[in-house]
Amino acid sequence: MTQHTEGPWKEMRFDESQRCIIPDREDNRQPLIAIVSIGEARSDGEANARLIAAAPELLEKGNRVIAAWLNAEPGCNIAAISAELGNLREAIAKAETI
Repeated sequence: MTQHTEGPWKEMRFDESQRCIIPDREDNRQPLIAIVSIGEARSDGEANARLIAAAPELLEKGNRVIAAWLNAEPGCNIAAISAELGNLREAIAKAETI
């Protein structure tokens, strides 16, 4: 299992040309995860920041889809897999929202 900073993560504006990705916590432990360039020089920067901030949720939801698929019995109702796919689609849409 890969070790990474526990999610959820959030993005926050550092200055006019950069966004920081940090854990979304209320305590004072806010390790820096990433700095992303934004603005005119980097038109895709804000989308990149959203995607990086969404990474822990996307990983969790993707793993749940895989687990539901692998744990499904032959001939089973696919409702559990469909529900997890719906959750993953929502997480992807959230990451893509402008």
